[in-house]
Amino acid sequence: YRNVWLTVVNPVHVTNSGVFVSTPTVSSSSAAVSVSTEVQNQSTASQSVTITTTISDPSGLSVATNTSPASDIAANATATISQSLTVSNPQLWSTTSPNRYQVKVELKTGSATLDTYLAPLGIRTAAFSATSGFSLNGESTKLRGVCMHHDLGALGSAVSYRAIERQVEILRAMGV
Repeated sequence: YRNVWLTVVNPVHVTNSGVFVSTPTVSSSSAAVSVSTEVQNQSTASQSVTITTTISDPSGLSVATNTSPASDIAANATATISQSLTVSNPQLWSTTSPNRYQVKVELKTGSATLDTYLAPLGIRTAAFSATSGFSLNGESTKLRGVCMHHDLGALGSAVSYRAIERQVEILRAMGV
């Protein structure tokens, strides 16, 4: 009752869930974005690759780009390539303004693109404190949740996306 996908990749590719994006420092004027990409070479020869990472803002405009120096990845090996980018005047993600950026990672050899990986990014700060609780973007935020079963009652486990959206809309209206 679940969807199944068959993913076909080049011998040199970004591993499944191989892009890790974090924001080590965030302020109203800029955000440092760290991108680590795990590249796997399943070919029989060493490959020289570069990674071009582009961050697009919620409206789709490119706000930061970085191309890594060429890296040699040995045959049947995996390597992690790290990059740092800066987003100026970031639109912070919050529960009331869920601004979502998109990180596009392109794995290239020469001018040929071998693989493209897209990852969502919400730029924000989150902190837990024993004295003041949870804060999101420097503001105290109460966490409200529910214990919810995976199915939708009479609809069972094989449900439509709209049924899940409706359930989330109802929960959100309740303050979750």
